[in-house]
Parts: sequence; C-alpha cells; structure tokens
Amino acid sequence: KGEALIPGDTDADGPLNQRIRALCEASEASDLEALQTAYMRVFDPRKAPYPLEAEHRAEHFKQRTDLLADLMGFYQAFAVCPNHERPDHIACELEFVHVLSLKEARALQSGQHEQADICASARETFLAEHLLQWHEPVIDMIRKRATEPTDRFYRALADLLETLMAWE
Repeated sequence: KGEALIPGDTDADGPLNQRIRALCEASEASDLEALQTAYMRVFDPRKAPYPLEAEHRAEHFKQRTDLLADLMGFYQAFAVCPNHERPDHIACELEFVHVLSLKEARALQSGQHEQADICASARETFLAEHLLQWHEPVIDMIRKRATEPTDRFYRALADLLETLMAWE
C-alpha cells in the first residue's frame, strides 16, 4: 500500500505532496475488505453519475460512438488497450495519461526528443479533449458518496485527483 506513490513536486509541503501523503496514510489505515466495501458504495454501478466520460459528455448514440472511437484511437496509437474497463472509465483515462508521461520520460532519458515531444503533445491533447472536460462531476460524486469513516481513502483520492487536474 502506498509504495507506488512517491512525491511528485519539489516542494515537500506543496499541495501535490500533501495530497499524496494523505492518500498513502489513508491507504495504510484501511484494510482491503473495508476498501472494497467502500468502493462498491462510492462507485455504485446502479447509480448515476458514473465514472464514465460518455455518460457526462455524450447526449446521443453517435456522440458516444465518436467519443469512444477517439479514445481508442489515442490508446491504439500508443499500443495500449483498456483491460476490464470501458475505454472512457476515469481509471483508464488516468492510466493512459500516466503511460504517456512514462513514455515521454523514457524518451527524454534516451535522448529521443522527437518521441518525447510526441508523447507530451498527445498527453496535452488528451487531457484537454477528455479528462479536463469531465473530471469535476466524478470528484463531486466521490465526495458526496464517501461519507462513512471507512471512506477516508476515497475522499483522499478525490482530493488528489482535484489537485492533479488543477496542476494539469
């Protein structure tokens, strides 16, 4: 729990590091069963709003199809594919931004500046056209549903997501 997260800004007391520490602390204070129970309550698949971009941005079938096709185009261009989730699920979109950031960093480390620029441009475009367009209702949903004492992890997750999206 928490070992995969390391501080990302240079200011140890900066807002991003504060949010990461809070998430790590909440993770360490929760057991797996409590997290799973809270997850099902917070992300209840029977209740809107859903953590799916098309549910927030597509009013009819064609818009939904176009949005999903656009997402899959991004994913395929960078040789990734959603596994066990819809391509418009917030977890898939966030993970894709992470993959692009990793690819950019690796390209820079190996002196492949053109590839790094491609990854950076794709990340900026993806954020502008997708995540930054619809993340706020998901954050609001998490905050409204994560009201139990055992939901501390999900409240910290909403805070971190809000800070990350503001940083982007």
